[in-house]
Amino acid sequence: MQWPTLHERPEPAGGPPDNPLARTRPTLAIYRPKTPRGSDLSPNIFTDGGPVRTSFKPLLSRQVLLALLGGLALFSGGCAARLTGVARGQELWNGCAPCHGADASGNQSLAAPAIAGLPDWYLQRQLANFKAGIRAYHPDDFTGLHMRPMTLMLETPEDVAAVVSYVTTLTAVTPAATVTGDAAKGKVTYALCTACHQADGTGNQLLNSPPVKKLADWYVVAQLEKFKAGVRGTHPQDAFGQQMRAMSMTLADTQAMADVAAYINSL
Repeated sequence: MQWPTLHERPEPAGGPPDNPLARTRPTLAIYRPKTPRGSDLSPNIFTDGGPVRTSFKPLLSRQVLLALLGGLALFSGGCAARLTGVARGQELWNGCAPCHGADASGNQSLAAPAIAGLPDWYLQRQLANFKAGIRAYHPDDFTGLHMRPMTLMLETPEDVAAVVSYVTTLTAVTPAATVTGDAAKGKVTYALCTACHQADGTGNQLLNSPPVKKLADWYVVAQLEKFKAGVRGTHPQDAFGQQMRAMSMTLADTQAMADVAAYINSL
C-alpha cells in the first residue's frame, strides 16, 4: 500500500487567502481511516486492536481538559503546606497521570508516550523546550500543542526539577509490539543510529542522545514521521532536533520507520 506523505491544503472557498503561501503550507497526512464520527486515526501499520490514533486535531481532548482543570490547584501550589522535592513531584504528577498514566507507562489511545525510565537530563530539556515553544513549534504538531500548556503550569524551576525527580523514580516497562515491521531490516537501518543512541539503545548523554530502548514502537514511528515532515526539529534553537531531523530523512518511508521501531522494540 502507499504510505501517507505530505499533502497540500485545498484553497478555501471564496478565493485564495491573503497570504498565497498559506495555500501550500505542508501538513501531515497521517490520519486514516475515518470513523463514523469523523475522528482521525493512524495508518494501519498498527495491530492488536486496529488503527490507533497517533496525532490529534487541534482540539483539546476530554482527558487533556480534565488534566488541565484537575491540575490547576496542584500546579499553583494551593495547599497550605507546600511540599518539596520528590514529594512535590509526586503531587505535580497527579496532573500528568490522566494522559501518561500513574506509572508513566503512557497511553497509546491518547498518543501520550511512556516517560518512565528516561534520564533526568533529557526530561529537563524536553520540558524546557515545550515551555519555551521550541518543541510544539509547528502548527501541525497537534500532540505537542496538547503537551505545551501542561508544561506552562510548572511555574518555577523547582517544580520542573521536582516532577523530573519523581518520574526518575518510576520503572520503565517493556512495551508491547503494536506496529507491523521487519525487525531484521530494522536492525540494518538502525546501524546508522548506533553512533548516537548506542547499539543497545541506551543513549549517550555526552552526545545529548536519549535512550530509545523501551520506547513504544508507535511513538517511535510517530516522532520519525514528525521529524521527516518538519513538524519537529525545525525550530532555529532546536539544534539536537535538527540533527535528528537530518537522520530521519535517510528513512525512505513509514514502513522503514516501522522496521526500525520493530527492531528497537526487540532490544
